[in-house]
Amino acid sequence: MIKTKQNAPDPTRDNASAGAEKLQQFVAYGMSPRAAEAAISLDETLATMRRSIARRTLVQQAVNELGLDVDVAHLMVIHTISAAGSEGEVTVGLVAERMDIDPSRASRLTADVVEKGLARRVASQADARRICLELTPRGKAYQEAVYTYKAILFTEALKSWDEDELVELARLFARFSQWVVEGEPTPKKSERVAQIKARLREAETRPD
Repeated sequence: MIKTKQNAPDPTRDNASAGAEKLQQFVAYGMSPRAAEAAISLDETLATMRRSIARRTLVQQAVNELGLDVDVAHLMVIHTISAAGSEGEVTVGLVAERMDIDPSRASRLTADVVEKGLARRVASQADARRICLELTPRGKAYQEAVYTYKAILFTEALKSWDEDELVELARLFARFSQWVVEGEPTPKKSERVAQIKARLREAETRPD
């Protein structure tokens, strides 16, 4: 018996099919096809950025090239102390809150930063029993070095951009990020989310 040769799966066709389904979903919820394609592209770009941010690639690159005696988490603490310090006194609890980490981890990281001479503990001006944090001159120098390094990279990456395009990108990206941060549920969104959850429950009870 002669065996017929089966064709191997075509990943290009599979990707195209998945892309078409994704496009249909956006269109079904009210976007034009062109707007849907743009939204999908934006989502994919943001996914790439999220992976980079999760690895903290840019900051790690600064640490490596500048030869800083810290890791990325320490630089995040330095930045948090500086940013929060402009608004008032900085405690370990505030560092934990701003960095969205648990207090025990914040305590360990701030202790490391203090030990490295990048920050110091000081008594609160409002309550001498409370211990606060502030950057030392060395810590401020590290922060300034990283900011300068980032400015160099941004300048190199964006130097070929038209000025108006760059200004418009910043404006639109700020507008988009505001929606991400402050987006409130609407009745229509709640209804659609309920439909998704119903489909998930059905999938979980369906036999394999």
